[in-house]
Amino acid sequence: MVDGTRDPTKDGRVAQNNVGTGSSVAGRIFLVLDAFVGAEGSLRLTDIAGRTGLPMPTALRMVRELVAWGGLARLADGSYRLGEHIWALGSLSPCLRRQRDLARPFLHELAGKLGGAAELAVREGTEALIVDQICAPTVRPGHRRLDTRVPLYATGVGRVLLAHAPGTVLREVSSGGFTRFTAFTVDSAARLSRHLERIRTGGIARVHEELRLGAVSVAAPVRHPELGVIAAIGVVVPTTTPTARVESAVRAAGNRLSTAMAAASAPEVAGPSRRAPAPPARQGPLR
Repeated sequence: MVDGTRDPTKDGRVAQNNVGTGSSVAGRIFLVLDAFVGAEGSLRLTDIAGRTGLPMPTALRMVRELVAWGGLARLADGSYRLGEHIWALGSLSPCLRRQRDLARPFLHELAGKLGGAAELAVREGTEALIVDQICAPTVRPGHRRLDTRVPLYATGVGRVLLAHAPGTVLREVSSGGFTRFTAFTVDSAARLSRHLERIRTGGIARVHEELRLGAVSVAAPVRHPELGVIAAIGVVVPTTTPTARVESAVRAAGNRLSTAMAAASAPEVAGPSRRAPAPPARQGPLR
């Protein structure tokens, strides 16, 4: 305390330490969730205990509570990742909601023009999270749910996100091995790296029958003027769909959505004629 004024830095430090010692159940729960900040992919119980400073039995109890609530999900290898309930809450955030609102007209265009399932995805650790999807009437029900996580290495949207992710993400994906969903699924880090380099230079990802036979996934990056690639927009269509037509439509959608993102993020300047343009309404067919 200086001149009768409370030191906020000191208070913040004390408050944080109180939470860290497990002074309340809520504080311990928040610590466990905070453990995933900056983590690439899933965490094991030992990782969670180490990151939080909680004793293993306490960490286990908190993790079990979060799994029961849906805040964490337990994977087959025994590790944990953020669960569907956290995603549902996160989808209400203004930032993600804005992305979905801006992308929706372009997803409608892609689905209507190409007759497939158009989707918007963001990276979550070593997976791509589908945050919005529009399906043409011809797409079979249950093709893919919102909030589905798909592999970064075997999907169009995933490869776009992986191509523009830090190198540590590629190393983690490669160290986890490559599940062979079909006979065409990429099976080596070297081969995957070549695909990613082509995406970075060509601006488009094409994934043929690597996740599901009979389907091709094509995706393009969505760029923010300051943050770089923040999402991927793409479409899953039958392999009989002309590739050039699909690539042209997806590339255009990615470019136009990136332009809309830039316009929406630009600060308003005084005067009606200098305002950032509004996001596009439902567009006509892509040309």
